[in-house]
Amino acid sequence: MVFVAFSGEEMGLFGSRHYCADPPFPLKDTAAMFNLDMVGRLAKDPKTGLFRMLTEGHGTAKPFKDLIDNLATQHNFKLQAQASGFGPSDHASFCGKKVPVLFFWTGEHSDYHRPSDTADKINVEGMRRVVDISEEVVTALTKMDKPAFVEVKGSAMGRPSKGPRLGISPGYGGDDKGLEVKGVSEGGPADKGGVKDGDRIVSIAGKKVTNINTYMDAMALQKGGSTIEVEVVRNGNNVKLKIKLD
Repeated sequence: MVFVAFSGEEMGLFGSRHYCADPPFPLKDTAAMFNLDMVGRLAKDPKTGLFRMLTEGHGTAKPFKDLIDNLATQHNFKLQAQASGFGPSDHASFCGKKVPVLFFWTGEHSDYHRPSDTADKINVEGMRRVVDISEEVVTALTKMDKPAFVEVKGSAMGRPSKGPRLGISPGYGGDDKGLEVKGVSEGGPADKGGVKDGDRIVSIAGKKVTNINTYMDAMALQKGGSTIEVEVVRNGNNVKLKIKLD
């Protein structure tokens, strides 16, 4: 087992991307990547009264769905589960290299990326519950046969927003000259519309995009099923693409 604390996640998954590009342990021999990121705000689901946890990646290997469902029942968790392994954290780097992944987190909150996100607001007991179920996941991974990677098509990427998604993995750093595309989800709107890895999005439906925040603001205004114009900079040239949103 390899324990890693990656740096540069918010800037564009820099640490995990570097690991996957030059792995100290071969990725072909890596059974799975299990990721914990933002697990300090566990709360109860208002409808069920169970502890609510978000997961991603259960579709990247056949045994994962039954594994997390069974453990959730044992630990009184209500899961909000996404099959895709392409999400807004370091597991996405490994999923892009066809390594099965699982990601546990407790969701965004009103203090996210604000000075008010202070240590006294951490739900320590909740973190312990997350660690307990995580321990059982990792133990199960050590006992099962090496799982085969499964490609989840048409999956969304990026932090949750109020509007539809393009299906890209965004870069979080930047120089306010657009949003760099760090990955494109196969079969998603961006992929079908011609967006490429390495493009820099500079406008969405006439709204200027300078960074991750203006990108999310622009996408929040869009409606599912509509066709929008997305302008990207590719190899120094401006390219306008027509993209139909899901």
